[in-house]
Amino acid sequence: MFRSVGGGDSGELVATACTQSTSHPPGYPLLLLLNGAVLRVVGEDWGPPALVLNGFNALLGALASTSVFLCGVLLSQTMEKFGAGVEERGGGGSVEDIIKELESASGGDGNGRGGKKKKKGGGKKSGLDGPKTPPTPSPQPPTPKPLQPLPTYKFYACMTFASMFGFSVGIWEYSTQLEVFPLNNLLCSLLLMTTAKFMASQTDPKCLNDSQRGLSVLGGLLCGLCMCNQHTSSIFVIVCVLAVATSMERALLERDVKTLAATAAATLVGLSPYLYLVVRSNAKAIDGWGDQSTLEGFLTHFLRKEYGTFVLASEWESGEEQDAGKVMKRLWLNAQQFNKDTFYVGGIAAARFAWGAGARGNRAGAVVVTCWVGYSIFFNYLANLTFSKLHLNILGRMWQQCSVAGFAIGGAGTGMLLCGCGPVSRSLRVVFPLLSVVPLILNFKAMDRSHVSVFSTYARNVLSGIPPNATLMVNDDMNCNTLHYMMRCEGLRPDVDLLKIPLITYDWWKPMQLEHFPNVRAYGRFPGTRHHPYDPSGFAMKTFLDVNVGREDAEVYVAGDWKHGDDSQDVYQRIPVGLADKVVAPGEEVDLYKFAKTVGDNLDKVGRFDKASTIDIVEGSWELVMRVKYQNYFLRASHYIASNVVSFRGKSKRKVRICKVAIRAYEYLMDVSEDEGVLEISRSSWRNAGVVAAVLGKELEGLSEDSFGEGGEGKEEELRKTAKDMFKFWGELWGACVREGETGATDCKEISLFLDHGVNPYSQRKWRGEEGFGFLKDWAGIYDQGASAGGVVVNPDRG
Repeated sequence: MFRSVGGGDSGELVATACTQSTSHPPGYPLLLLLNGAVLRVVGEDWGPPALVLNGFNALLGALASTSVFLCGVLLSQTMEKFGAGVEERGGGGSVEDIIKELESASGGDGNGRGGKKKKKGGGKKSGLDGPKTPPTPSPQPPTPKPLQPLPTYKFYACMTFASMFGFSVGIWEYSTQLEVFPLNNLLCSLLLMTTAKFMASQTDPKCLNDSQRGLSVLGGLLCGLCMCNQHTSSIFVIVCVLAVATSMERALLERDVKTLAATAAATLVGLSPYLYLVVRSNAKAIDGWGDQSTLEGFLTHFLRKEYGTFVLASEWESGEEQDAGKVMKRLWLNAQQFNKDTFYVGGIAAARFAWGAGARGNRAGAVVVTCWVGYSIFFNYLANLTFSKLHLNILGRMWQQCSVAGFAIGGAGTGMLLCGCGPVSRSLRVVFPLLSVVPLILNFKAMDRSHVSVFSTYARNVLSGIPPNATLMVNDDMNCNTLHYMMRCEGLRPDVDLLKIPLITYDWWKPMQLEHFPNVRAYGRFPGTRHHPYDPSGFAMKTFLDVNVGREDAEVYVAGDWKHGDDSQDVYQRIPVGLADKVVAPGEEVDLYKFAKTVGDNLDKVGRFDKASTIDIVEGSWELVMRVKYQNYFLRASHYIASNVVSFRGKSKRKVRICKVAIRAYEYLMDVSEDEGVLEISRSSWRNAGVVAAVLGKELEGLSEDSFGEGGEGKEEELRKTAKDMFKFWGELWGACVREGETGATDCKEISLFLDHGVNPYSQRKWRGEEGFGFLKDWAGIYDQGASAGGVVVNPDRG
């Protein structure tokens, strides 16, 4: 479990719990109320808010797994109820026992004959035949058998599938940090269980019994609560409502008005947390999303109109058009993930249960199967995201609700597959409990997040590089959410105005939020109704920067990209002084020495990237997104110096200090990056790094020995270190040239000449043959012979 803020939406959800403000659509009011209650009860006794709510989220995840287990047990019991054979119930009944059971259900006498005996001789009876026999009453529908305890092996089968659910990668990952999914999984599993219990409790074909009336009201409450958390639950809600409403010849709708009214009232109670959003919206809580104080604003938020009501992402954001091929691909990926999480048993087991439920008329099981299949098809049709690794990970989060039904069905289906296996099923009483811990053992290392602090560290590093009273404009989830949490929950840098670029594009932001941001609430500092270059009452980003950049009392910084669709701000310079860039007016000259000093100070605060603070590189993970942010900062800061240091006309000592800062940034870049793969550094970066080291070597040569202390003993040592850095960087470039098969490219040939001769082209000093530079022989002849003479990246430190 994360000890502080995690990735994705977690930072926003914790922050809104701290400020009791509305989250992104649809607002998640139930989770907001629960989180607020937990924070008020626990306080700061157990640690920072993120740790407390991450623990609460883990508890919800554990309860959801327990509920999936109970749902699987209930489904197994319903298969016993709806026509399962005696041998499947774990008994050893004979054929005669089965015949008697069937005849009893059809009104027979237990002797192989029907309830009425046929009179011998036939014909009409006369009055002399004796007293008339009372007519046999017409057979009544049999009373359904009550739910029976399960055989042990079926019980363990459901337990194993619940364990596989809870410890599967997708479920476990989002139980380690505050998210909406564990609560949604819990509510949806309870709804499925309640509906299945309602179906299985039928005792009269046309009337509800007392148990069903209570379950109907409970189901209504759960429907409302589900809709107060995650709107994808509406698919389960619709299926369950239709199943209950049409069962027993529509008994609830047509013959039990009191229960119908009570169910409707319970549903409204379940939906009532949405009223809290109205209350908080009227209070204009800081960082609240939307304006729910009006009916139009409430419906906009409730229906997710700003994202798209029936799509996962709007087209302007990250969505794309759908077609049948894309839908089928998502369905296939969904099925593959389910099978992988269940060790390739789940698909077969679920199919066995679905077939059995249909063949036996198991209405309880049919409802859960319909929810499972219906959600899979409908959601994967709506999921209009691309097939990038990051978007597939986001899609995987939404498959969790499908897994709730799938794993419950799989557990019940596995029990059916094992029925009648005799000694095998008995031996599984021992094996199944052991199987339950297998997913825990296999996934523990990959899912352990107790050491991951990269998100909170990043937010602290961003804020540490911002001067007092600055305006910090942020974009993308990681910048918005991690900084949102650190500032609102842990109280970091209250002097800084945090403006989320995506939110100032909405009409509601100015009337609802502007008062919380002193830097831009003064007259004219927010020059329109919203940021939108094509809205007559809005403004382009350049207009905003024109009235805010250049103020000594409130400098402007930005983390993340500008909003797509508006490039007016590109005339402004973004200077990478820290993890957030300083925005500088067009044409304003940047003092390279002051820039390097600021970068050096921020590098002191940031330090080398701590790989122990994150997980191994996983494409599509939020941890990788954060790692890329560090890589981009070190790269852009060092590249800015490399692009300007050659033309710098200041004193040599200043130039030396500038170059040292750049080399330090390049060394940090090497720490955070990988030689190959998703974090590979381009050849141009290694070229620039070597150039900075070569320029530094030239400047060091020109300094007097007095600059290096008494006797100038440190000069030669520093020159040697700088030369080794230069060859190290250029050796990385040459290695990339060889790997890419481009040793004849211009940049590769140029650098191969310097490596071949072991020379600093700026100072003209040759290092080949000097003590400690024996590694240069590995590159001898590469300029004339190309890749056949070398190409291995060597370590200059080996001497």
